[in-house]
Amino acid sequence: MTSPTFIIELPICVSDSESRTILRKLEFARQLHNATLGTALGQLQQLRQDSEWEKACLMPKGKERSELFRKLDREYTN
Repeated sequence: MTSPTFIIELPICVSDSESRTILRKLEFARQLHNATLGTALGQLQQLRQDSEWEKACLMPKGKERSELFRKLDREYTN
């Protein structure tokens, strides 16, 4: 069971210049996050289309399967 959670939102008082700076930094962070996510999802899609991935998924759990997944991980994350 989860414990009750409460959230309070308070406005911040900033000048127009500070507001523009904050918005610019948040927009940069959003774009960086989306670019990183897009790259990671693209790599994941390529990995899952690899026949070696299919082969590894069909193998019984064990050392050999883990080694194959590690090998594939190194190939697609570098």
